[in-house]
Amino acid sequence: MKGVSASNVVGFPFERVASGCRRPGNARRPGIVSGALAIGVVLLGGCDTFPAQEAIGAALTPDGRPEVLYVSCPGEAVERVQVVKPVDNPGGGDDVVLWAITRTGPRRMATQSFVVGADPPAGFTESVPLANGLPSNLALAAIVTTDRVSGVVVPFRVSSLLSTRIRTFSGQYVIPIDFRQSALSRCSS
Repeated sequence: MKGVSASNVVGFPFERVASGCRRPGNARRPGIVSGALAIGVVLLGGCDTFPAQEAIGAALTPDGRPEVLYVSCPGEAVERVQVVKPVDNPGGGDDVVLWAITRTGPRRMATQSFVVGADPPAGFTESVPLANGLPSNLALAAIVTTDRVSGVVVPFRVSSLLSTRIRTFSGQYVIPIDFRQSALSRCSS
């Protein structure tokens, strides 16, 4: 019997969740050569975003609005935050962007909280306005891009988010202090 993980419940097997690295143009084509090339690019290319997956989460605000959370390392600045309906691989370029904000002001290095569809934080502008709210039971993904990583992803369904716990990349629900500690532990590595 096939195992069930939180990522399968949300609709994304782990293998399909973007690492945040740009993949080569032929990585979508089946075959051993393109698969080996993609693995080589990730391993040798220096784009190690996997530790950054510990820094992204999704939750509900106390008033029930979806929120994307990202804990920045010292000196790291968030550049863009998106919520997408993935078509294939979240962050792969073919997603339907439902909402996005982009940094246009001075760098902010503190923990960031981005309420989907609300006025963006200071220094950000809404580049893709939220049209009709997020669908509650559709598999979505939040993607955060910083000046250090090309995109980290947390898959979620709005209906599965909680206001007292943060949903992580791995599908766990953790209290805010544990989320922050785990996210900051990646900064020293």
